[in-house]
Amino acid sequence: MKIILISEARDLGLKMYFTGKPCINGHTTERYVNNATCMKCLREAQTRAYRKNPSKDIARVLRWQKENLEKHRAKGCKWWNDNIEKARAGARKSYRKMCLTDAYRSKSNAKQARRKAWKLAQCPSWVDQGRLEEI
Repeated sequence: MKIILISEARDLGLKMYFTGKPCINGHTTERYVNNATCMKCLREAQTRAYRKNPSKDIARVLRWQKENLEKHRAKGCKWWNDNIEKARAGARKSYRKMCLTDAYRSKSNAKQARRKAWKLAQCPSWVDQGRLEEI
């Protein structure tokens, strides 16, 4: 990794720089220009915060997704296209988990029966059901 001073990184408009010197916690990784924080230290702090209160982080992510729906969808589509095999394997796994259970089958059969009964109820009384099946 190329050693770049923070002043040079600012001049070049970079978001990160690398000094080659370890941080207070001993990490020798890139640092952010805006606050000189080590990437690993920041990641560890984020992990600690998430473990302390995961619902707060989940709520933040869901709020961002709701506010930035188009970006979120585009990001999902990009991931799907970049990882097509992994995406398809996940979709197959979800399908098997959901659709191949007895509970799902019975629920689906009940829904089909309700729809058939509704369709029959919508037919006028003068319609011959035998001829209707032929059509």
